[in-house]
Amino acid sequence: MSASRRKSLPLADYDDEHYTFAAFNVLRHEAMTLLDQALVHGQAPIFIAFVERHMAEMPPPLELINQLADDVHQRLQLLRQTHFDLRDQMITQVRAEFDFDLTPITPPDRLDFYHLINPAAVIDDALANSALDAAQGYALHAVLTELINAAQGLHRDLTLAGDLYDYLVDWLAGLHLDLVRWMWQGHPSRLQ
Repeated sequence: MSASRRKSLPLADYDDEHYTFAAFNVLRHEAMTLLDQALVHGQAPIFIAFVERHMAEMPPPLELINQLADDVHQRLQLLRQTHFDLRDQMITQVRAEFDFDLTPITPPDRLDFYHLINPAAVIDDALANSALDAAQGYALHAVLTELINAAQGLHRDLTLAGDLYDYLVDWLAGLHLDLVRWMWQGHPSRLQ
């Protein structure tokens, strides 16, 4: 779900003042720690359990969920930048050390797939179409394997962070609809 869709949710009228500023920041910090743990372990349940525990409160802490969505979105953007930087590092390092251009198999418009590169296929191509010898091919394989492993980890983190962001935005959208229904049924004058 896009950031523009999430930012269009008018949540300001909902009573969300049951947290002090300090408590709010402690909860944000706890949530981001749980997000870090989820990314390290590649599993979302600890973060989802935190969100669901707080969504069960009455009223749900909309500002907290909204801020968490912003925080996760920022983390997602950082992961995307790191993913792109790793691709750039891979291309630069292989070009500098082995005089071999990876750009044709790692174009910038296919960032979601460069973690799937098969190092053995690249080595076969490099040995057949460049001046690499077998020792350089072995060294290139080691470099590519390390960088591709890092790319695979980043891709996993990107996927998980994206899923968690969508999860938070879905909660916000659902709560927004619930708020509109509540306002429509009980307080129609507030909708004008």
